[in-house]
Amino acid sequence: MEYFEVITDVNTGEQTIRPWTQEEIDAALAQRAAVSVPMSITRRQCAMMMFSMQMISGPEAIAMTQSGVPPYAVQQYLDTLPEPQRTMATIDFAATDYYRDNPLLISLMEINNMTTAQVDEFFISAAAL
Repeated sequence: MEYFEVITDVNTGEQTIRPWTQEEIDAALAQRAAVSVPMSITRRQCAMMMFSMQMISGPEAIAMTQSGVPPYAVQQYLDTLPEPQRTMATIDFAATDYYRDNPLLISLMEINNMTTAQVDEFFISAAAL
């Protein structure tokens, strides 16, 4: 696998592509391997990450953070569930912490076509917020 860096000249705006050296690739992969995926993130971290990724609107992020109200797209999914799963999933969504291995989270990520690696990256990035 090759990695590249786009370099933009600040004076002209011209962009060039520079391939990474093997040492740069090894360092980046080692740094990435050193980062572990957190087992949980807070509802606030999740809302901030979803908002920063433009998955939800600002008002949805605020409502989610303040009271655990599911954003529209999440609510649409919850509405498809039969009872008592719908109620349990709604309660689960309103929790203060979201766990990486939670079945509701896994289902929501799957319907958004996210890979396991993307979900891991979501958790790593959200934990930093």
